[in-house]
Amino acid sequence: MIVQPNTRVYKALRNQMEEILTELKRINNGADIDSDLLDIIQITSQTCNGLAEKEKS
Repeated sequence: MIVQPNTRVYKALRNQMEEILTELKRINNGADIDSDLLDIIQITSQTCNGLAEKEKS
């Protein structure tokens, strides 16, 4: 999938990161992190990094 950076993408990523932060604050022990949450964090991070790299070039 190719994501073109625009305001909707940034807003969606910001909202997703806020949800992730809320979930991480709720978790006390790192061992309690659900694998689905880890997948979401990884995908969101890769997308954010990809958009940042695209803006730099």
